[in-house]
Amino acid sequence: MALGNSLFKRGSAFVTVDHGFMPTPLDSLAFPKEVVAETRVDECAHIASQWILTCHESHLACQPRQLPRLPTRVIDVGLDYQQDCPKLLECGGKADRYIALSHCWGSGRHFTTETTNLKERMKGMRWESLPKTFQDAISVTRKMGIRYLWIDSLCILQDNR
Repeated sequence: MALGNSLFKRGSAFVTVDHGFMPTPLDSLAFPKEVVAETRVDECAHIASQWILTCHESHLACQPRQLPRLPTRVIDVGLDYQQDCPKLLECGGKADRYIALSHCWGSGRHFTTETTNLKERMKGMRWESLPKTFQDAISVTRKMGIRYLWIDSLCILQDNR
């Protein structure tokens, strides 16, 4: 499957939908140097919202029929953009909209969830302790008006093999 396409299961067959865009890393988007970080977040949220709107309006397979079931755990980013304490939430089968971030972890020390820090992460994560990639994802998710975010390294217990 090429980037920019999605594979959907419809009945017993899979349907591929060409979304007509190529995902672009945040840092490669053309922003003037004088643009502040807040404007970048607004612009990225606007672009992503437009892609989703185009999908829902143009592709039969992308039209939402019902809210998706949330994964086992998500990050509750809240809806207030000024909220600075996102927290892990165990979903228990709840259905709602969410954004997913799967990222390249790199070779350094990773910000992850393990059984030893799960309860702490569920109480809240200080904004300053989060990697910049996570801060950006949370900011864009909030600006899109979506309350939940799934990040693989935080929402999957990394010591539970």
